[in-house]
Amino acid sequence: MTAWGKRKLEKRMKANIISLKLFYLFSFFAVGSLTPLLSVYLANEAGLTGIEIGSIMSVGPIVMIIF
Repeated sequence: MTAWGKRKLEKRMKANIISLKLFYLFSFFAVGSLTPLLSVYLANEAGLTGIEIGSIMSVGPIVMIIF
């Protein structure tokens, strides 16, 4: 591989890494900003009890442990 080809490959790899960093940034930002408010929404708007809200909020972590 020539020096020009290596530089082109490195530039493409940097672009891919930046894309992945931005994807993870926005993904964690979305989950982190919506998850705490979901329980408040379920209590006030949907009228669920504490046990129902706890059951709904625990589904995600339980699935992550299993899979």
